[in-house]
Amino acid sequence: MATRWCGVAAFLASCILTFQTMAETLPELTGGGYIVVWSGYAAITTCVHDRDFYQFGAFVFLCNQFTYEYPYHYGDVFLVTAAFEHEGRAAVLAKMCMGETGACIPGSLLMRR
Repeated sequence: MATRWCGVAAFLASCILTFQTMAETLPELTGGGYIVVWSGYAAITTCVHDRDFYQFGAFVFLCNQFTYEYPYHYGDVFLVTAAFEHEGRAAVLAKMCMGETGACIPGSLLMRR
């Protein structure tokens, strides 16, 4: 059973690393399988690991990367996600993109009730 979990963990880790390093802008992400789940105007000043979160409609984006980001972005923001499944287990990757050509910051996406 432990071998099976190691296989699933390795698969998900490779997917996460592949998607996190391959594409950094909105057009690259959407061309690589991500979908836009929310877009609109927002003010994003900081995105510090385990401290900052932003509410966008029914979504809450949690900044959970292990670096400190200070984008100071005021304008269009896009939330994008990509879902993967392996042996019945699902994983979802999320990023917050600053405009169509700006940087995309990885994080966690929750849905509000």
